[in-house]
Amino acid sequence: MKIARSLTWIALALAVTLPAVAQDSTSDASSVPSMQEAGAMLQQGDSAAAAEMFEAIHNANPKNGQAWFMHGYAVHMQGDHEKALKLHMKAATFPNMRPAALYNAGCAHAMLGQKDEAFECLRLAADAGQAPVAQFTGDTDLASLHSDERWPELIERLEAAKENSPASAMHFWVGEWDCYSPNGSLSGTNHLQLVNNNMFIHEQWINSQGQVGQSFNYYDIEEGKWRQIWVDPTRQLEMTAEPGTPGKLLFEGRNYDQAGNVSYRQMLVLSLDGGRVYQEGRQSQDGQEWSVAYRLIYMPKGEAFNGEGLPTPGA
Repeated sequence: MKIARSLTWIALALAVTLPAVAQDSTSDASSVPSMQEAGAMLQQGDSAAAAEMFEAIHNANPKNGQAWFMHGYAVHMQGDHEKALKLHMKAATFPNMRPAALYNAGCAHAMLGQKDEAFECLRLAADAGQAPVAQFTGDTDLASLHSDERWPELIERLEAAKENSPASAMHFWVGEWDCYSPNGSLSGTNHLQLVNNNMFIHEQWINSQGQVGQSFNYYDIEEGKWRQIWVDPTRQLEMTAEPGTPGKLLFEGRNYDQAGNVSYRQMLVLSLDGGRVYQEGRQSQDGQEWSVAYRLIYMPKGEAFNGEGLPTPGA
């Protein structure tokens, strides 16, 4: 059995990198394995042992949606799709697990020859935000559905969901850019690329003096926000943005300099006509009064500067 690589990454990330949910105070915590231990067992290829460990975790704390999800994933890997299906549907009752759990349920239904149920779960997964088309088309669990007349409709649904998904809200900024100030002078270059099966956006900025800064950006499923962590030789910046209007994100957060001083930052990123992007940075010492620190117009690398139609500062 082969599960799409992107889903494999999600599963292992849940097991290994996310903090484990606290155990019930009534249970003997010393006898219950941790999510990290169970995830490591899964990485080693022992899905049976991992399944037992994840089961022990959610038995000790039934509110641990991660454990239910990973238990179903491990059982699915063993080929017991009937049992896995029940676990997938249980995991789908937890909001932050719902998109991926519904997708897994669709895979289980497909492997059991239950096409109607498979398409229903996959449609629900798409609507809930599980919309990477390459995952659906490349997963061998779903191969039996490709000849069905409903398959093209599902792919169209995925494409539409991808355009409107909060998890894709920052993708308009991905690309290689020449960045200009409004007066037409080149301020620097920026390269934003999707990495790790499109789960992160890695930013590499070089200003006109050759100074370098980088950021990592990802969509936090549980919080429903985009997160950015920026680091350069002088500071560290941590910000979040709630997806709303398509083509627009307003990040807010705190700036930490090398001396440990804290200030506040906002960053507006806005899609413009002609494939351009507008970026505006704002700063504040108290989080109340703001001033514009910089304005940039992003042009696709190699294209001539075009400053037409820029928004007013603070828009």
